[in-house]
Amino acid sequence: AKRVNDAVQNGEKILIYGDYDCDGVTSTALLYLFLKSMNADVSYYIPSRSNEGYGMNSGAIENLFKQGINLIITVDNGISSIDEIDYANKLGIDTIVTDHHLPKSELPDAIAIVDPHREDCQMEFKEFAGVGVAFALALAVSGSSPSAMLSRYSDLLALGTVADVMPLKSENRRFVWYGLRKINRECSKGLKALLGGGGAKFGEITAGTLAFSAAPRINA
Repeated sequence: AKRVNDAVQNGEKILIYGDYDCDGVTSTALLYLFLKSMNADVSYYIPSRSNEGYGMNSGAIENLFKQGINLIITVDNGISSIDEIDYANKLGIDTIVTDHHLPKSELPDAIAIVDPHREDCQMEFKEFAGVGVAFALALAVSGSSPSAMLSRYSDLLALGTVADVMPLKSENRRFVWYGLRKINRECSKGLKALLGGGGAKFGEITAGTLAFSAAPRINA
């Protein structure tokens, strides 16, 4: 959180390195909108499914270096990107990893690694989607109350959590409960277009609507 706040205050170029599935897209959107609200110099990168595949790659990192990126924040990926993050370090780019996939025995040499499946993580509930981990970072950076942040971002939280078929228990259940209420009452323009295009009736949208209407459109 301190590294992100320093980057915002110093006007550094921040890049959110996302993923092309629904969880990755909602994770990217959530963190991008949050950092934009802080007036950060932030952009995002989503690799090509067909040309690059999942996760970080050195070619993309080299291009980001040429663009003057100072800090990369991964969402829904990065826990296995040991070589790629070493390359970023050699170029002088700091990296923060937020991911929900299982880590290997060796962790990347990043500034910070936020992943509930780390062996040293003491959390009792760990089954978050990538968007839930990205939200945890945003919450820590903001210093705001969870309820205030949920009122702003729970729609994206709910969509990514449902799309990645996470168990609706503990915090995940709160994410989806708040998110469905937000979507049915004050849906964002993007989600309204996605859901409305699929014939959804606002006021009656459920987790099933997200899973079988909005999520497949983003994945496609």
